[in-house]
Amino acid sequence: MRIKDSSSVQSYAMTGTPPLTHHFVHHDVSPSSTARPSATPDDEMPALAPGQKDRLGRVMMPDGSSWHPAMDAAWALKDYVRRLYTMLITFGARLQTEYRRVAEQPSMSETIQKIKKQVMNLARQPTTSAPEDTDDDSDDEDDYVDPTP
Repeated sequence: MRIKDSSSVQSYAMTGTPPLTHHFVHHDVSPSSTARPSATPDDEMPALAPGQKDRLGRVMMPDGSSWHPAMDAAWALKDYVRRLYTMLITFGARLQTEYRRVAEQPSMSETIQKIKKQVMNLARQPTTSAPEDTDDDSDDEDDYVDPTP
């Protein structure tokens, strides 16, 4: 349910734009005759320099784009600095990791190539077995030890 005063209805009808004093009330809440619309950035505000607080504790942002409560602006600035600092630390750690990986890449490639070469050489070599002519049992007699007296 929208509540309007008579002057705002006339201005809305004449210009085709909504008046600045509109406010909305839930249908379960009865509007009070003493209720004032909440202060909005469109209300008359004294000219403030960026960063100065108005009577409601809001702060004009330096670019002049909007009004924010002072507490929210301070929190937002702290949050921005925290995120920026965290991002820089994370970026630095990733950069170091990537630098190490790139620096180790040539030595890893050399090691991998050596291992591949050794495996290929082993695969090419025929399997060796004991020569057939060395299988004589005469050596077994030399291994026999007499019992002690």
